[in-house]
Amino acid sequence: MYSSLKDEKLSLLEDNNVVLEFGNSSLLEEFEHSFQQRAKYYLRQNLKNDFIELELKISEQAKTNTNILYTPQDKFKYLTEKNPLLEKFRQDFNLDYE
Repeated sequence: MYSSLKDEKLSLLEDNNVVLEFGNSSLLEEFEHSFQQRAKYYLRQNLKNDFIELELKISEQAKTNTNILYTPQDKFKYLTEKNPLLEKFRQDFNLDYE
């Protein structure tokens, strides 16, 4: 669970709410069923604040990112959208997708 949680976004709101955003619903459900009460207790004890609430939600990016990249071409296209210099690199070194 640690390896899953270390990449998740944690926010502290002004009204004693701690918001933990998960990348997908299965992680959220696993945390909710197995760790939510312990995490809430831990936060309340260590922050010395009995009013802290823990809110769990799925990140907006995860909701909109429903594309699954199967082929090497799809993966490369996705990466070149993030970094257009990859296409130049591929051409300069005469590389193929696989």
